[in-house]
Amino acid sequence: MRTRMKFLLTFIANLKKIRQWGLRGVLSYVGKYSHNMRLRRVIRESQCGKRPMRGITLIGNFTLFGSASKVMRDFATSLKDANVPYQTFDTAPNLDFPLCDIKDILTPQSEFCIDKYDHIVGILPSIVPSEIKIPQSRIAFWEFEDGFLHAYPDMPLERQTIAMSDFNYRYFTSILPNVIKILYPFNFGDSTPQPKDEVRRKYGIANNGFIVLFNFDYGAGFNRKNPDGAMLAFAKAFRDTSNAWLVFKSKSASDHPDRAHELKRLASELGISDRFLEISAHIPFMDVIGLTNACDVYLSLHRGEGFGITLAEAMAMGKPVVCTNWSSTTEFCKPECSIPIPFKMISVQPEQIDHPYYQKVKEWAEPDVDAAATALRRLYEDPRLRDELGRKAAASIKEQFSVLNFKKSVDAFLDL
Repeated sequence: MRTRMKFLLTFIANLKKIRQWGLRGVLSYVGKYSHNMRLRRVIRESQCGKRPMRGITLIGNFTLFGSASKVMRDFATSLKDANVPYQTFDTAPNLDFPLCDIKDILTPQSEFCIDKYDHIVGILPSIVPSEIKIPQSRIAFWEFEDGFLHAYPDMPLERQTIAMSDFNYRYFTSILPNVIKILYPFNFGDSTPQPKDEVRRKYGIANNGFIVLFNFDYGAGFNRKNPDGAMLAFAKAFRDTSNAWLVFKSKSASDHPDRAHELKRLASELGISDRFLEISAHIPFMDVIGLTNACDVYLSLHRGEGFGITLAEAMAMGKPVVCTNWSSTTEFCKPECSIPIPFKMISVQPEQIDHPYYQKVKEWAEPDVDAAATALRRLYEDPRLRDELGRKAAASIKEQFSVLNFKKSVDAFLDL
């Protein structure tokens, strides 16, 4: 009787998943589930039976492209720079990221011991077997002020949640019992970007043009990222300015052909097709950094961000940033080192929900496109303002996300 009931509940749950994610998504879920079961076995067998030492075990995807994997790589690199004892366990089902670039932060599986350190930190979902009694904390990011628990119904409320912005910390403490903030482990690395003219020539961008850049992922919520808002602001600012270019570096465009076509159609309607470039193909990470370095302004009229790593990267390279003055980007996009754009909180319409996680989000920010256009025009006409904001942005990021500040927040976490 119990077996039949369990089968029925599983069948119903899978029907819900099919409606929400599609059959392809369910098959992907089954594959991930099998992969995670194998990893659980590996972790279970890695126990060394000793008393855990002070330090952190990081569990997550390190060798995939994407924001979650970058967080884990940056976390490990920052722990290493701060001389905080740590080890890593890579859960990625396949290798996307060049292993040679991160080999020094990955723990060989033969040397991994789950009970080596007294804290386990990861990103949902957890794959650590329940018999492992070491305290576990989950890093979480969220772009809004509602809808989180619906997106993550299996959130283990008894475990500590790590927020990495004041915005997330305030929201999470209103819905979760055990929340701590750790400074985002921003780590830009020591690599020198390619020369600007070389990058522009490589991607067919006018060498003497004024470049406005936006980097986004179609799969991360097209309406939340709001690339059409960025396009509208650019068109208002530079409708008759022949040397101003709008460049989008996008990801997952091939999975969202209708959206990509919509952007091209909008560019045509606005009369900027000849000055709009979308680079949708996968390019090396250093080429992405090179594009950021080659731009004059970084623009993001998002309706909500969990952190905004591309904005922080642009600022670290001394680029003036224009962005919506709401959500986690306010952590570092401050008036003295960027141009925050005013907004109105508006109700999210059902047709705007284009990501399963956002089904219960009620409100998000609607940035003022006219204000953004004015800001872009100011930066175009005033090179000294661009240089001043860029210098302040780079200095602010360097100070705020220093290794010392990161170490202080991690030490506070370990000493709780």
